[in-house]
Amino acid sequence: MKRAAIIALVVLVVLAIVVALLPFVIPGNFLRDRMVDRFARLTGRTVAITGEPTLALYPHIALTADGLTIGNPRGMGDDPFIASESVTTRLRFLPLFIGRVEFYEVDLNKPRIHFVANNKGRANWRPAGTRPAPVTGEPKPPAAQPRISATRPVLLSIVNGTIVYDDLASDRREEMADVDLDMTWPRTD
Repeated sequence: MKRAAIIALVVLVVLAIVVALLPFVIPGNFLRDRMVDRFARLTGRTVAITGEPTLALYPHIALTADGLTIGNPRGMGDDPFIASESVTTRLRFLPLFIGRVEFYEVDLNKPRIHFVANNKGRANWRPAGTRPAPVTGEPKPPAAQPRISATRPVLLSIVNGTIVYDDLASDRREEMADVDLDMTWPRTD
């Protein structure tokens, strides 16, 4: 019994050392590529992160990086859909063991979110290939959306954000500043 306790203690100490050294061993480019890939898969958009990501292990596993940009669909202007000063993502622990990166929380710090509806009724917040719901007549079922592997809820937090809405058909512009918002996506597909 004493021997088993010593072996368990040694294993725990080695595991603690490995976990403590993990942020120094994983290259920043690897972390940035995983974040960009995951955001691109979630949004279906071009994503860029300019800052060097940092990995935190306590009190939860989190990645933080400066300069997140999520692009607009083609034909919706040159301004990014979302430009955030920094982004922090909290990761699910168990999927990491099989090499999957799953976010359970995304915090955008000082983002500028730019919603645009063009002259043809196309909106940059809708996924590609979807159309606005009909105003009259029978309701139609929603179009099939591309399926993404993560189907668990994700909490999105916006801190000190700016939301801009441009309706190009009516030449109307609305802007909200100092927006703090928490919302949960029931599914990310």
